Amino acid sequence: MNYTKTIREFCLQNKGDIFDVSYMKDAYFEMVPYKTLLKILNRLEEEGIIACIGKGVYLIKKEGSDLDEAIFARYIANEHGMYGGYTLFKNLKIIDWQNKCVEIYTNRLRTRTKTIGNYQLTKIDILFTLPIISMIVLLECIEKGSSIKDASFIKLHEIMNAMVMDYSDTGLLVILDAIPYHYSTMVTLKELLDKKGIQNDCIGIFERQQKK
Repeated sequence: MNYTKTIREFCLQNKGDIFDVSYMKDAYFEMVPYKTLLKILNRLEEEGIIACIGKGVYLIKKEGSDLDEAIFARYIANEHGMYGGYTLFKNLKIIDWQNKCVEIYTNRLRTRTKTIGNYQLTKIDILFTLPIISMIVLLECIEKGSSIKDASFIKLHEIMNAMVMDYSDTGLLVILDAIPYHYSTMVTLKELLDKKGIQNDCIGIFERQQKK
């Protein structure tokens, strides 16, 4: 097999996409030796087909390429991730400012974290369906809400009261297997659920998860 031709054709067919070496190596090019893959990518960069945007990460060039759109398409779209941290709170209008770092939780990483420009990506092995995202939003608001700088606590509580309606014990079990939350967060979660009359075993799920 002509590895260079194969990877060049892949890039030409996926213009505007992100080529994350560690992910692509496992997902698409397992047969290509790692050092050979890096040499091929260096050659494609010299040819102007790709551009390095971070350690081990390339943007496959396309006229009018937009890095923000490429990041979203690769790491968030199609249930692959969600925004986290202050970016999440900004999008929810809990705060009206954005720090330089854009945090993303994604299942499309092979390493624990990755930095691409001002993007900070964290690996979370979970399928980001809408109900799961709603529950993560709820848990993030509970755990970090009191420490959010310049937060609108009215908006914070509005979000929590809305997202709690998507709660399920099954969803919580999936989330806690992937994301560590504090016991105090579970206590507050139970209070919210009980207030809404939503049956739950959130404390029991948390305690059993801690024993694994």
